[in-house]
Amino acid sequence: MEFKPNNRGAIKAFSILFMLVVLHASTMEQDWFDQIARANGTTIKIMPLGDSITVGKYSGSNTSSSAASDDIGYRKDLHDQLEASGYSIDFIGTNSNGSTFPFSDPEHEGHNGWTDSQVATNIYDNGGENWLSQNHPDVVLLHIGTNSLSTNPSDVENILDEIDQFELAASTNVIVIVARIIDWVPLKPAAHVFNDNVEAMVKSRPDYGIDLFMVDMESQAGLIYKDDSQGGDMIDGLHPYATGYTKMADCWKLKIDEIFLPGTSNNLPVFEDLIGS
Repeated sequence: MEFKPNNRGAIKAFSILFMLVVLHASTMEQDWFDQIARANGTTIKIMPLGDSITVGKYSGSNTSSSAASDDIGYRKDLHDQLEASGYSIDFIGTNSNGSTFPFSDPEHEGHNGWTDSQVATNIYDNGGENWLSQNHPDVVLLHIGTNSLSTNPSDVENILDEIDQFELAASTNVIVIVARIIDWVPLKPAAHVFNDNVEAMVKSRPDYGIDLFMVDMESQAGLIYKDDSQGGDMIDGLHPYATGYTKMADCWKLKIDEIFLPGTSNNLPVFEDLIGS
């Protein structure tokens, strides 16, 4: 299947290009990402977005309960790693899990059992809760697709389209990191096909590599797809054990560093690079 960018994506690409012209004309040497991350101690607002894996089901100190109030998922490890590296961050969202662990920044936009279609309905002005307008994130970490798994990436595409609409309406930019979702136990071929289709769709969009990125949780995070009782990183067929969530945090952190830290391959290109001069 061939994925083609839509008109909203083209409009967004033009707006980003215009922003680059302005930045270049003002002789600002720091790239856009570095300005958000480092300038004057600016706090980056990060929205962890997804389903129960984002909530952190079976994590924290109570891995036996599906309703544990101390669910921290990958979020606490990632938060601690980012702050230790000098980032000033604020996790945001309408939900909160992990404060009893303790975790001082437990907000997120994870929803137990939700599908990518449900997230698309509620993320912006689509008849749902409109999380983006409520929280105005700088960064979205998207891990979605496990529930009612299909190989069709259209609902993830709809999520990205809704984020594009929010950016245009709010005259802002949101960095979105889309994950290849973790696999199941036993391994599920449809999950791999879904990930391939999502990656093809993401890479076809005009803002890929500018404020849209991929991270490979399926393979690059290094999860061992066995039950924790057998030396693996999973606690059931769908959810990581504490060790798996830590590996997810490590993978998010590597990608965030690639995007935000100067001198790495994913820095925002200067205007001359975009026009090929």
